Amino acid sequence: MRISSSSCAGVAAITIIGAMVAPGLAADLPPRPSDLPMKSTAAVYDNGTYLWVDGSYQSIKLPSYGLGVHLLSNSVTLLDTGVVNSFDPRATGAGASGGIGYIFPSGTLPSIFGAKARFELGGSYVQARRSQAQTASVPPGAANPGVLVGVNGVPSGLGFICGVPGCPLASTLSTTYAVWQVNGKLAGDYKLGMVTLTPSIGIFGGQDRVDQSFAQTLGGGFATTYNATTAVHWTDWGGKFGLATSYEFMPGVAVGLGGSIGLASRSATLSGNDIATGAFPLASAVSSSANTTAFLANVETSLGVRVSKGIALRGFAGWNYDNRVPGLQTPGFTGQYRRTDRRSREPAFRS
Repeated sequence: MRISSSSCAGVAAITIIGAMVAPGLAADLPPRPSDLPMKSTAAVYDNGTYLWVDGSYQSIKLPSYGLGVHLLSNSVTLLDTGVVNSFDPRATGAGASGGIGYIFPSGTLPSIFGAKARFELGGSYVQARRSQAQTASVPPGAANPGVLVGVNGVPSGLGFICGVPGCPLASTLSTTYAVWQVNGKLAGDYKLGMVTLTPSIGIFGGQDRVDQSFAQTLGGGFATTYNATTAVHWTDWGGKFGLATSYEFMPGVAVGLGGSIGLASRSATLSGNDIATGAFPLASAVSSSANTTAFLANVETSLGVRVSKGIALRGFAGWNYDNRVPGLQTPGFTGQYRRTDRRSREPAFRS
């Protein structure tokens, strides 16, 4: 088993509601400076301190996951061709974020920082879950032998051949994803008629956790129960640049479009263990750590409505991209399978 990195995983979010409160609301509604994995909802006020909070629905694509019984190429070459059951988890859940900011009085900072220059500190937390089930079978005949492989890549005993109609497999995967993040940013506004441009620069840090439990039962005369638990955790520290646009098409109502790009220094760890009982008993464990640099990007659109002086509501939808989401590389053995040849893949980070 290895820590692998996925280039296609991302996070999508749709707000439930966002509320912003401050001493004095300016005439125009601003864009929302973008944060990962949640987005800030800071309104632009004339000056002074402001607060914001929001909630969101989250849909998070995680790397593929496959453990348990593998197929061999045939009864002669006996090469590992991969797992029978493989999952593509997409966890769903909820998130909350909030922050506090300060708008500097006009003239405090040089004009290059734009109008209503402000500094903001924020934080967010997301938790999402997914339970999945699959049924499959090891095909019958000597052309389709199977073997149970542990998380350390070591097969359990000899391979097996199933009779007609094959050996049924039933698998389940439970996934829990959680992430917290803190951030700070500096932003300012540039007015172009009815459009407001808001560039921002910021730093962020946080931790993501993916805890997964896998269970598989093998039938067809080879009654075996296999269970595994794995945990992939990673810590990020980095910086990003954002740009948002806002168009107030009628008093108190504005649409926005924005995004951000950034880099994160990422440190990831993997731990896992498994146990099987029945015809093919085994027990193994694995641990690994790795470092990499991740590219992060975000895009979102929003609609804001000022309901009263000092209070505005905003809804948004967005998409986040991360090209180095850590995951599990399916364990397997190298070379031709033999009972006395149990070479395993060492844990590593695959970029």
